[in-house]
Amino acid sequence: MRRRTRESMSMGENDLLVLRYLLRAAGQGRQVSPSELTRYLGVSTASTTAIIDRLEKSGHVTRVPHPTDRRSIHVVATAASDAEVRATLGSMHSRMMSAVVGMTPEECATVIACLSRLQDAVDQVDPHSDIETVVLREWEAFSAGRPLVIPTGVEEGAREVLDLRYS
Repeated sequence: MRRRTRESMSMGENDLLVLRYLLRAAGQGRQVSPSELTRYLGVSTASTTAIIDRLEKSGHVTRVPHPTDRRSIHVVATAASDAEVRATLGSMHSRMMSAVVGMTPEECATVIACLSRLQDAVDQVDPHSDIETVVLREWEAFSAGRPLVIPTGVEEGAREVLDLRYS
């Protein structure tokens, strides 16, 4: 779903991650600094600036002055980007509902049983074993002064590992 949303909105993965993060923060009444985005994504400040620049140019975010520190800014998702995300996901959810609305109770039971078995199979795997190894190795290198590099394929799990370990 995330890939389709990115494609529909013509965004890269990190661009959409930032937008979703900003929308979630806005819903919580929080302001987000570029440095918070850098930590969240695990990328360099230069990469964060490039992402913000792209999102600002496309009208998805704005930079606003910090209310008390005139040297700082916050990054805010625009109302239009919130509406675009909701429209994109809303249309996708409608299509998904249309695909299942006519299912018989027997078909629903079969799908539920299958999904339950798949969930049980996935739950038996330690989701952090390989990810944790990569994250901790990179964190040690970062602590020694090397730039932090989290491979894209493990970035979601990396955030979970770091949140669990360092929160």
